[in-house]
Amino acid sequence: MAKKQIIIMGNMAKPGVGEQIDQLRDWFSQRCEVIAVLPADKPLPADVTNAELCVIFGGDGTLL
Repeated sequence: MAKKQIIIMGNMAKPGVGEQIDQLRDWFSQRCEVIAVLPADKPLPADVTNAELCVIFGGDGTLL
């Protein structure tokens, strides 16, 4: 069975976000295919639009 594809995005302007992503990237990679790690303030490139999940770090706490 193929691993699920995910994107990790982060608000890099918030302190510690980049470090948290770095610390957890291996954990995510063991469970799914991380196809991109992107800053949250940039548009998504076309090659990542097929991802099944987007994990956001450094948001405002809202759950969608």
